Amino acid sequence: MNQAGDYVLVPILTGVDGKKLASVANNQEINRGAFAITRADKYPAATMRWVDYLYEPVQSAQANWGPIGVTLEKDAKGVLVQIPADASTSEGERRQKVAPGGPKVITKEDFVSVVAPEPRAAERQKIVQEMYLPHAANDAYPPVPLSNEELQQISSIETDVTSLTKQKLAKWIVQGGVEAEWDGYVSQLKSIGLDRMIETYQQAYDRFQSNS
Repeated sequence: MNQAGDYVLVPILTGVDGKKLASVANNQEINRGAFAITRADKYPAATMRWVDYLYEPVQSAQANWGPIGVTLEKDAKGVLVQIPADASTSEGERRQKVAPGGPKVITKEDFVSVVAPEPRAAERQKIVQEMYLPHAANDAYPPVPLSNEELQQISSIETDVTSLTKQKLAKWIVQGGVEAEWDGYVSQLKSIGLDRMIETYQQAYDRFQSNS
């Protein structure tokens, strides 16, 4: 953040239709696949009690930013705040050394009553709130679980779609030609099975929402 004053933030660009839309996204705070219990575990109930503890707000904060007394300390209100890093290292470097990560969750409410955002994050949040969030296009797709059958239906389609989109993106950035090739590109995506992939993700999303 020391060089922040040397740069100017890119504003939201106005589209050809006169609208301003921004893609506002952050790391998912709730994800699947953070841990697994195998058949070799002789004490699964005890393991689950330990995992439950990992998701406790204060423990999650330490997993994310580092231990109390090293990177975090409580302020007068009992909220965990960042201990400034030594001049010889950056906040990010220190965090990489002492924050174990793993299963955790930090909610919006936790940032008020449990742990304050680190200074860099607080500055980013302020920028997003002021410049980008008012023009947010839509919410990010949540971590929706797909059934084995759904995964089998779209795995090859998604691989081909990703490969084609990356190939075209690179070509159009370097050589141009998006206007002339766009209709053919869309037709190729449809022939690969894009509509089926979207339909599968939509039904999984609808199921996820109905169970929330």
